[in-house]
Amino acid sequence: MAKFTTHVIVGAAVSGIISTSFLASGATTPHETAVCFAMGIAGSLLPDIDYNDTLILKVIFAFWGVSIASWVVWSFFIFIWSFFELFLVWTAIFLVIYFGLYAIFIGATKHRGLFHSFPAALFFWAATTYLAFWFFYYRPFACWAFGFMMFVGYITHLILDELFHVDLEGVIIKDYRWGTVFKFYSPGASIWLNILLWFAAFSIFWWCPSPYPFFSYLFSPKYYTTYYSRGYPRGGWFVYRPGTNVYQSPRQQYYYRDQYQPGRYRGGRYNYGPRDGGRY
Repeated sequence: MAKFTTHVIVGAAVSGIISTSFLASGATTPHETAVCFAMGIAGSLLPDIDYNDTLILKVIFAFWGVSIASWVVWSFFIFIWSFFELFLVWTAIFLVIYFGLYAIFIGATKHRGLFHSFPAALFFWAATTYLAFWFFYYRPFACWAFGFMMFVGYITHLILDELFHVDLEGVIIKDYRWGTVFKFYSPGASIWLNILLWFAAFSIFWWCPSPYPFFSYLFSPKYYTTYYSRGYPRGGWFVYRPGTNVYQSPRQQYYYRDQYQPGRYRGGRYNYGPRDGGRY
């Protein structure tokens, strides 16, 4: 394992680099980039959810309790019941998740068990993509980007646990054995639970939106040329470079005016937007 601060720092660094590359290449909006960054950090901490004595587990269940209770109240009962009734429903849902599911989870899980495995990373990738598409109505590319960042953060956590043989408080684990964290099969769990985890991951992927927009862009030369064109300063440090800081939202089909060069448009073409038929 690695220390908690190590997971946070490395997870934030990896998530920040990949999320920034999405934004710089025009693949995601600033809002979607922020969500990608948050998913990466969440994934870098999620494998320690089965660490029974850590504050992480309590914080995660508290976050889930608040989020799920708020979503249920806002989605189903906000226009039906009074504020006092909404408060009672919200409190009941939160208590069930924070205390009930928390106790069940502690009793049913073992640290560095199923959650410290590759299929668990795939499962949370699929679950994140599924929820983002069917419950929060993001476009397919963004949904797969969120799940991918969750997966990257998760894998980063497992790699750090293999490299640093200390617990969350920094105490050295003397009886550590290689391959007990980053694994494709959990010997401590039954074979049926291992099969169920793999099956659940691919089953959820089946109900996710098409992955073609995400993977076709991720493996296209356009994405990686961003690192070549903007990775290293050419022509001097901290020098204004016209045309390099023009952002074009992937949601829009027309060109954005360059805010730093009035009268000019991205790509050197004038903008005649399809929505209004005129210059934007």
